[in-house]
Amino acid sequence: MNRPRRDHPLVLLCYFGPVLVLAMLTMHPLWIGVLFGAGCLVSGTLSGWHALAKRLPGLVLFGLGVALLNPLISHNGVTPLLFFRGNPITLEALVYGGVLGLLLSALLLWGGIYSRLVDGEKILWLLGSILPQEALLLSVAMRYLPALQRRYHQLHRLYATMGLYRQDTFLHRLKGSFQLLSVLLGSALEDAVQTAYAMRARGYGRGRRTRMSLYRMGVREWCQLGIILLLTCCAGCLLGLGAMQVQFYPRIAFHMSIRELGAAAVYGLLLLLPALEEGGVWIRWHCWKPQRSALPMQAQQSRH
Repeated sequence: MNRPRRDHPLVLLCYFGPVLVLAMLTMHPLWIGVLFGAGCLVSGTLSGWHALAKRLPGLVLFGLGVALLNPLISHNGVTPLLFFRGNPITLEALVYGGVLGLLLSALLLWGGIYSRLVDGEKILWLLGSILPQEALLLSVAMRYLPALQRRYHQLHRLYATMGLYRQDTFLHRLKGSFQLLSVLLGSALEDAVQTAYAMRARGYGRGRRTRMSLYRMGVREWCQLGIILLLTCCAGCLLGLGAMQVQFYPRIAFHMSIRELGAAAVYGLLLLLPALEEGGVWIRWHCWKPQRSALPMQAQQSRH
């Protein structure tokens, strides 16, 4: 389900801001687990489950690496499991490293969701009225990075076909890399000059600057914004009342009461809003679409 989305940039800003801020307020294992699980669901719904399956092992290995590295650096805690070169490997440091690795993996996952939903056009809309020149520069840079990557792969395949990397020596590959980089920079400068000529031909820099907006705040957008603000306030109030309190050093101590479960449910609902919206679109498309007329095959062929 990789259809282009036309989400309003203001709604996305008000969504990703509370999501990331609330993720940093506590290190409760339930809270971080909800963040990671909801990130997997949203990423699979938006970008496809096959892409998530390819990315998930790397995130898991990264989290395990952080979990195993933390006890080697930090030796706090009162529950030693074993000793490595005279230093204790404590249970508290291992658990804290696991939670920290899960948090970092979840943030990387949500970074991919952010790049899927927020593109250069939305950033230009958000910053256009405040910093128009900087927003335009950032939008152009974000547009050129994927273009340069595609051009690099094309030139690499072309030079490999011409036999540039035929001799497997370090100096030959270094020479070919510098030649490829020179051609790539030349093509990038040529594209930049053409873009500047096109902007000048369209009247950029002459007269009073105007804005064109493709986004409008309708009833749907206001409802989304209200739901986001309501869930954010509920989650913030529960955290302010003492929910999701956790302690790792010197002993592990955290609670799993109704208050923690309620805060996790509210935060999970906030995180799952894009997946719920995408699921609603899927249900409307597959269940409420008008059925085709049941004409016989011969009649359909005769009409064609």
